[in-house]
Amino acid sequence: MKEAADQLRRSDSLQPNMPETLYAMGRALASADASAAEQALNGVLKIEQNTSLAAQADLLLATIHRKQGKSALASREMEDYRRIQGLRGQ
Repeated sequence: MKEAADQLRRSDSLQPNMPETLYAMGRALASADASAAEQALNGVLKIEQNTSLAAQADLLLATIHRKQGKSALASREMEDYRRIQGLRGQ
């Protein structure tokens, strides 16, 4: 996963703030570097609102927060995920 994360960081440096790249980076870093994963996923949420990609970022952030014992943050991310899913009729 480190190699994938390195390639995604390089991609982000060449074309910054692409939400798909940031999400992929968050996924690649989720188990190895939670802080960097959070940063990437929060970057997605700054760009994307009320989209399926934003919902996926919220869900992954909730998982990361839960593993860190941050229950309140995990709950907030799950609420955002459910809200977006409700808006999208899913």
